[in-house]
Amino acid sequence: MLGDISIIECTDCRSATKKDYFEVDSCYEEEVKKHSWRKNYNHATCNDRYYRVVSDMKGTNYNIAAFILGLANVKIEDGYVPNHINGNVLDNRLSNLGSVPRKINNSLKVYNKNGSPALGMCWHSPSNRWRVRYIRNGKEYYAGACKTYKEALEKAVEFYGNEYLKTGDLFFKIKFDNCREALCQLTQQKS
Repeated sequence: MLGDISIIECTDCRSATKKDYFEVDSCYEEEVKKHSWRKNYNHATCNDRYYRVVSDMKGTNYNIAAFILGLANVKIEDGYVPNHINGNVLDNRLSNLGSVPRKINNSLKVYNKNGSPALGMCWHSPSNRWRVRYIRNGKEYYAGACKTYKEALEKAVEFYGNEYLKTGDLFFKIKFDNCREALCQLTQQKS
């Protein structure tokens, strides 16, 4: 336990000997530890970066985010799914959880292997630049490319912030908040 955060062990569904860990608020630790949890990868995309932490309950895979929201008596409306605000599925603190429409949640998933914690950004090897882009309804929208990660974060914050102000669309607010948080963390690391 680290302060108000508990670290819980989970197994990797591809290897019973490989272990990983996820965070929950300490007040939920006892209930969470009553179940065994595992990282379950999205085999449909064959992507090692997209997974969720699940447990078998009542004959079905139960998502840790939904479990925590249930413990906190947060109702998830029909057509909505749990969402990790910062994009890190191993961070299951209540302050990092919310719910969004399923369609928006699907469009927030980032299938890249560039290590960027920010949604809506990816490394483009051929141009040797960070790209600010998103895909919506199968169509790619491109906001630009930058030489440095910090420049790309700044561009993403500006771009997604403006789109949110114009449209009021939750999709852009989530990307804006995520990129702004990544930029703040980057700035703090360099201070």
